[in-house]
Amino acid sequence: MWESLLGIADGLVESVGEGVTQVLDGRVDLEVQKLQETRKDPDVLKAVEPVKATRTDGSTIVGDTNKAGEVVAPKPMFMGMDKQTLMIGGGVLTALIVGVAVIARGRG
Repeated sequence: MWESLLGIADGLVESVGEGVTQVLDGRVDLEVQKLQETRKDPDVLKAVEPVKATRTDGSTIVGDTNKAGEVVAPKPMFMGMDKQTLMIGGGVLTALIVGVAVIARGRG
């Protein structure tokens, strides 16, 4: 008797699992289709296109825009860090070196 109940439960779990898989696959296919249609929309493409301008020598400038659509100048970067981060790091490093030098001089 228990074996037949377990067999029914196994069949039920398997059929529910297949149904959930079909629903999820359909949902993923729908999202992929929406994304592909969105990528073809010229309004969406224009919205994500960076603002471009030309310098007097003919080279192209690509600028970023803020949420209001205004062009903002890119932050100066050095090795992926902005100027403020480098200054703070330099100050901490200098304080560390001075601290070690003072401690070493006090022991000697």
